[in-house]
Amino acid sequence: MSRLFFADNTVLINFGLAGRIDTLALILNGQGRWVASVEQEYAASAAKLGLPGPSVMSEFLGESLRPAGNQIFVDILAFQQALRGPGDTREAHLGECETLAIILHQAPDSYILTDDYDAARLADAQGVQTLTTWALLRFAVKRNLL
Repeated sequence: MSRLFFADNTVLINFGLAGRIDTLALILNGQGRWVASVEQEYAASAAKLGLPGPSVMSEFLGESLRPAGNQIFVDILAFQQALRGPGDTREAHLGECETLAIILHQAPDSYILTDDYDAARLADAQGVQTLTTWALLRFAVKRNLL
């Protein structure tokens, strides 16, 4: 069964700001996952925006995944280089890159959830399909979840 990985925290924040974390959990139906860097990014954003903390998200996303293995780290660095722009910090794009590398090495039938065009383009180049907030909202409407 396909997994749905959050490549960054944007989709999570969008559902949180709309007050629809419950709907997001229904959409994911136990298939949602996230990596440690996305969990950390979300924790910082949630604190600033007054959204439910990572422990609430972990109830339906499970424990965050961490990359393991030399080749995964090589891929993460290569993906970061592909996305890096002038002025980006060393940690920039880490969530997207960790997520993509983990999918390629451990969960090849998975999707990436992101609203980041560059991350979606990179995922597509690696043969990984992406879904956006809008795609999830359309799905929720079709299933009468919204």
